[in-house]
Amino acid sequence: LNATNALLAAEVEELTAANAALLADGTAAELNATNALLAARLDGSDAKLKDLNESNARLTNLFEEVCDGQEKAEGELRAAIDRLGEEKRAREALGLSLKEARGERDGAK
Repeated sequence: LNATNALLAAEVEELTAANAALLADGTAAELNATNALLAARLDGSDAKLKDLNESNARLTNLFEEVCDGQEKAEGELRAAIDRLGEEKRAREALGLSLKEARGERDGAK
């Protein structure tokens, strides 16, 4: 009976050690799985960050194009206003010349 108890105690110790090893391996496997999930999420985050950076670059380019277009349109508008001012001054000068010509003509009569 003592011999059987000793054998059973040894088996219990072996099983306890094996159980501890399995728990340690299981914990390590669980940690590895968690680390793999975190690595995958980081890779996904890196990809999302890269996509966001690319989108930001495209939006920045579009904004610069819009600003350039606005500056060009403002320049064209200023030029058109200047041309209208020149035309107005020319018409006014022409109007004065016509009045002067009429006045000279009427004075000559």
